[in-house]
Amino acid sequence: MGAVFGPGSAMTTRQSSSADKSSRGSVIRAAAVALLMLAPVGCRAPSPPPRTTTVVPAAPPPAAVRRLPEAVSANWSFAITETGCIAHASNRDVSLTVRVGHRFELSVSGIALQSIPAPAGTWAQLRFDSAGGSWTLPARGDSHRAVVAIVQPGERARNDVLMLLGGGSLRTELRNARVPVLRIPDSDVSGRDWFDCVRREMRRVARQNTQRGSGS
Repeated sequence: MGAVFGPGSAMTTRQSSSADKSSRGSVIRAAAVALLMLAPVGCRAPSPPPRTTTVVPAAPPPAAVRRLPEAVSANWSFAITETGCIAHASNRDVSLTVRVGHRFELSVSGIALQSIPAPAGTWAQLRFDSAGGSWTLPARGDSHRAVVAIVQPGERARNDVLMLLGGGSLRTELRNARVPVLRIPDSDVSGRDWFDCVRREMRRVARQNTQRGSGS
């Protein structure tokens, strides 16, 4: 007995075919939407590397230039060595050194002279003033940024040292430069004891000069 397809069967077949087409269309549309969503991600240009900023520290402000005072005060110190007698009237800006031995020398040094563009041999002079009198000695700049006066041993040199030990003001006069005045106090007992060394050295030098004179 053959199959009989009535009108109802044909309608059912057509409805099933339409449903399949509709389902396939939905799948295709969903796939297309997914591809559209993924497409920008795959084609996006690579992100630029992060920017780095180098911070340069600010330069420190220039150091303030210290102004030298008009005058400074010194403190005495004394030493007696195998080669002679040494006295210092010291301040960090200006210091006086007195050496009595194989030669008699007064030298002025310190911070105040370090920045002075005075070559060795530059003319200078030391001038000392006190209540007991005054003296002036010719001097020269040396290679160690000091001003040096070489003194001839004798009665005058001895008196100049005694005057210095009693206290006063020492001025260092250097061409095209200003050096603070050094205020020197009375050396008291320490200075008088040290001066005994000066006397001995001067007597020794006098004897040597006499012997040289006799030998000639």
